[in-house]
Amino acid sequence: MPDVRNAAILGTGLIGTSIALGLSDAGWDVVGWDPDPAHAAEGRARGAFSSTAGTMAEAVGDAKLIVLAAPGSVIPTLLGALHQEELAPDAVVTDVASVKASVMDAASHLKSFIGGHPMAGREMSGPEPATGALFKGAAWVLVASDESTTPAREMVESMVEDLGAFPVYVSADEHDAAVAMISHLPHALAAALIASASETPSAIHLAAGSFRDLTRVALSEPDAWTDILRTNRTAVAHSIDDLVERLASFKELLLHDDPDVLVERLSLARETRQRLSPPVALVRVALSDRPGELGKVGSALQASQVDIRDLQLRHQEHGGGGILSLSVRIGETDVLTDALVDAGLEVLI
Repeated sequence: MPDVRNAAILGTGLIGTSIALGLSDAGWDVVGWDPDPAHAAEGRARGAFSSTAGTMAEAVGDAKLIVLAAPGSVIPTLLGALHQEELAPDAVVTDVASVKASVMDAASHLKSFIGGHPMAGREMSGPEPATGALFKGAAWVLVASDESTTPAREMVESMVEDLGAFPVYVSADEHDAAVAMISHLPHALAAALIASASETPSAIHLAAGSFRDLTRVALSEPDAWTDILRTNRTAVAHSIDDLVERLASFKELLLHDDPDVLVERLSLARETRQRLSPPVALVRVALSDRPGELGKVGSALQASQVDIRDLQLRHQEHGGGGILSLSVRIGETDVLTDALVDAGLEVLI
């Protein structure tokens, strides 16, 4: 752990302010700067920053860790404005851009730069929805150059761990190809699905859980994601080509009516998806459209003391209640079911 833990956050939107809130809670001294002074002031009012700077140079002056939390297309410009001789002698610089190859190139003049990308976020922007808990349990990608020193790595790793995340080292090219597939392509796919459904009579009104799950990321802020997709456009285009080929193959299976191969494909997808999270059991609760229903669920959870791994509420579009799905550890379904029933709720078998 570094002896001195002070950081400068350049960019006080959702990610920058969330980092600042988490580090402040962990005992870091955090200075904030943003080209929009109102953003920085809002972050300070929430306790994210011990102080805010009027200029970028003022913010980074004595900082041991400098975090570039601006949009990805802006970060190379910020890097170009950072001059090694103007930083503290042992200052370490990192960033949060979702594309890494171009950032690593732009940072080549800095002796202690570690590229970063937290694999967490929200469908909102700005400092208002920021939370210090945003990164808990998340992977935080780190990209180190051959010149990166052990103290520089330890400084950034300390930040990541204080935020409740865990560091994962990969190369810049490996990162950009991976996030194109698992993060950037889903946004393009969600936009395409929404557009297609919107042009299909009655489809949007009939949409239920699976469609909502697949298109959740379409709620993300368009300007931010335009920036991300453009920055990683070559890798995203390759991912789209790959998906188009796979969909064409799936189409041929359907047209040739080959149920054995179709079952094999779907089974493989199911098995792979199950490995993304620990084994869980599902308890589904029918909720009426009246006050107090979620309060009953809370009382049942407190009484049962089960470990909730995930939850999802599917509310009927036109009223009438909804279905709450609770994922718990295998073996905990009976005690939760009993508690829910005792609270006066209907559990769906």
